[in-house]
Amino acid sequence: MKQRFVRISKYTSFIPFILISALTFLIYEQTYAPNGIIFSGNNFLGFVFLVVANLTLIISTIYVQRFDVKQTKIRMFLIYALLIILALGVLNLIIMPMDQTINVTKNSGVIVQMILNVSQGDKFRSLMLLFTSVSFVYLMAVILPRKESFRGFVLLISYSIIIYGLGIAIYSFITEFGTYIDLIKIGYANANLPVPTGPYDNRNTFASFLLTAIMFSTFLYFFYKTRKRRYIYIVLTVPMLVAIYFTFSKTNMILAFVVFILVFLRHLFLLLKRQKKAFFIELSIFLVLIALFFSFRFAPFLSTTRIARALTNLFPLNLVDIGESTMKARFELWRLAYDLIISRPRTFIFGDGIFINRIFYNQRIVLENPGWSTTGYGNYHNGFIEIFHAFGLIGFTIYIAILLGFLVKIIGFMKKMPAPGYFLFLSLIVFLSRSNVESIMLLAFKTESILASFALLLPYFYFSSLRQEKKSRTAELIRNVSR
Repeated sequence: MKQRFVRISKYTSFIPFILISALTFLIYEQTYAPNGIIFSGNNFLGFVFLVVANLTLIISTIYVQRFDVKQTKIRMFLIYALLIILALGVLNLIIMPMDQTINVTKNSGVIVQMILNVSQGDKFRSLMLLFTSVSFVYLMAVILPRKESFRGFVLLISYSIIIYGLGIAIYSFITEFGTYIDLIKIGYANANLPVPTGPYDNRNTFASFLLTAIMFSTFLYFFYKTRKRRYIYIVLTVPMLVAIYFTFSKTNMILAFVVFILVFLRHLFLLLKRQKKAFFIELSIFLVLIALFFSFRFAPFLSTTRIARALTNLFPLNLVDIGESTMKARFELWRLAYDLIISRPRTFIFGDGIFINRIFYNQRIVLENPGWSTTGYGNYHNGFIEIFHAFGLIGFTIYIAILLGFLVKIIGFMKKMPAPGYFLFLSLIVFLSRSNVESIMLLAFKTESILASFALLLPYFYFSSLRQEKKSRTAELIRNVSR
């Protein structure tokens, strides 16, 4: 009875972190989505209520959590980096002028003047979001991984996100069944057809959450050592892969299938070394499926069959051309952000701050093309550029240094713990790829970005904890033997 109580108390200690995460998600969704979940994004009192509740809970949690002086070097670097970003962010808001006039170059080559206005209310929002961001990163990356039963908590989060991913995929299959049928019969490239969006209002958001769920499913695949358990998580990815493909969200499509293929190729390589019979069976099945696909997709004598027509509609040859057009639009958005960043020395060094940067960016987008659809807060479609515009060169340099630190640590994992290292390297590549074409950043700015970060950070801290435990056991064994 006592052991059960201790086990329950360990997991209930994670409740503050869950509540803080939920409030953080609400705050960010209100900030960047004007028609928010509870309060309108323009509802100042609603924003203050959420921020005060969140910061109160954060301060209380930090107060009861003892600071562990035995932090790893990367965590200590992160702590100092957060303090620097916080100090410079506050200083930047103090010295930021209320009105600024800058020269910007339009796509036509014409240089025009642009007036940037910021209110005291905007500065207050930016300040509160700065404190929320820094404290959230500190809690989730420094305090949380040092807690007892952290690994159990990571598994709980993993299962929850996988169930959520399967839930939104099944929801889409049921409520948008006609959309899937139309895409099979007519084809995405042949007509201006709607695509599945799930419970969201945007296909990219839908596909992004599905990709995050797939990454957690892949994590559990590497977590379990028995083949039977592993096959379960491979099977679970299939409906999510199907849903992602039908969204035709190019980046998420490519990354999801690249992850699936690379994990499968590693699986085949291990079979070749250990179980040659199983290797030849699975390789044969794979090659047969590939042969059937190419036969029905490209063989003229099969082109009139229903399967061939469906594959032609779902895998059009001009899909790459369609992707090129969306990339051109992104390049234009990145040019506008670059124009804003280099327009003022203060912005280039310190940035424009959270929230304010998106207001300015939205104004720049509207100035370039008043017909472009915006939510009032510009979408950079690039996490690195957004970090640069929010925190300037100093913040961007610190951010890159943190990512390089993760890369070095992951390379170390690949040498000493090959399987976890392989997954972490794969997860890092996926995260960086997403960051290049979507506003994805480490634990920052919005729900989609934070959950995408979880898919990299939680497994990293999980395997780090496991590795540290093995080191401790080995050291203790050596001490016992030497006595």
